[in-house]
Amino acid sequence: MTDSYDEQDFKNAVQDLERKRRRPRPLPHASNVIRKLLARKDYIQVGQRQELEAAWLQAAGQELASRTRCGRLVRGTLEVIVGDSSTLMQLTFEKQGLLKKLKQIEATAEIKNLRFSTGVITPS
Repeated sequence: MTDSYDEQDFKNAVQDLERKRRRPRPLPHASNVIRKLLARKDYIQVGQRQELEAAWLQAAGQELASRTRCGRLVRGTLEVIVGDSSTLMQLTFEKQGLLKKLKQIEATAEIKNLRFSTGVITPS
């Protein structure tokens, strides 16, 4: 014989089991996995240079882009080589705006941060 307490205990046990059951996470899309793997292994940077330079030209504008050049992209941080210290200071002030513009541009690389350093800029 079962009474109402046994039935309630059974319902509570079923609810507890459902709550503790592991649910599998949805799998990420294969293209995202491959893109991140290639970016981690630096394979994607070979074909990415022109795309990065075009995105930088669009985000920074012709005037700033003529005084800078794109460097390496390492773990989401784009290194930008700057010809003089006054331009470096200007880019430092405009860093957040440039990051927003770069994120809006549809590029395969995911740029999370910018790093500026002075160096020699060769005219192209």
